[in-house]
Amino acid sequence: ARVSESRRDVVVQTRLLSGLADIHFRQGNFQRARQLMERSVAQAANVYGVESAQYMRARIGLARVLGRSGFTEAASMLYTEALTSIGQYQNVEQDLAMILNGMALIEMRKGKLGAAEQLLLGAVDVMGAAPGDPLEKANSLEYLATVYFETFRYKESLNQLQQAVLLRKGARGHHSRQLGYNLARQADVLLQLERPAEARAMANKALESLSVKNPTHQIGRAVAQVSLAKALLQLEELEPASENLLQGIELLKQQEPARAMMHLASATTVLGDLEDRLGERQKAEYYYRLSVAGYQKLLGKSHPRTQAALSRVREYASLN
Repeated sequence: ARVSESRRDVVVQTRLLSGLADIHFRQGNFQRARQLMERSVAQAANVYGVESAQYMRARIGLARVLGRSGFTEAASMLYTEALTSIGQYQNVEQDLAMILNGMALIEMRKGKLGAAEQLLLGAVDVMGAAPGDPLEKANSLEYLATVYFETFRYKESLNQLQQAVLLRKGARGHHSRQLGYNLARQADVLLQLERPAEARAMANKALESLSVKNPTHQIGRAVAQVSLAKALLQLEELEPASENLLQGIELLKQQEPARAMMHLASATTVLGDLEDRLGERQKAEYYYRLSVAGYQKLLGKSHPRTQAALSRVREYASLN
């Protein structure tokens, strides 16, 4: 009886480790999530054995954290191994969706948007056939929205984000961080659809759902403030645009660099737009070039986002 009791303790501890890692992951504390997931993988191997579904799930969790922390090769290897063994287990739709989502994120980082789109459509398809976790499906839809946004399919992008919001609102627990971030992204899409007044309202809505006091909400607040600044800029409200933009950039500078750098590169472009509106052509070009350097460092020269920023600088320089 004592043996089975101690085994039960270890089983509970293993579940707690992966649950705790998931909380840290959702809050963006990737380093802590990784430490917990590595312990969870070791525990799963000891308790259930390396042939078990629990061990495979723990390794998928670790791959997810590694992928988001920039260790894409190690994550790819874990995802591929999980994909080859997943067929032998029952009720693994959600696990398969997590693998496809993770692999899609890696392809997106490489700029292979077509490959990412196919993986994400596969994940949505898999979860359509199973009840699963609505939050995992919301992730798939939001990643798909990013692919559509990057490939100029703005209406489709907005549609995915709106579907994801419904899933997040219907899920148990409080998901205001992801919800606020989603609304800020909807504001960006509305701007591309030339609906600045709606974009401003959406960015304000995002800020309302993100707490000033909650440290895990700060990156979302920064993104929402930059979105709001873009909307105000389109509405020719330059002073509040400048105020929100500078606050957003300041907030981004206080965040973990791995998570903030991409948003900073994007915000720097908006800084260029603001200087352009103020007639400061030289400053505008300087910020546009700074933005290109940021994208190039993060994504590489051939990534579509770097290329778009580069062609914009060239066009701006030739006009001025």
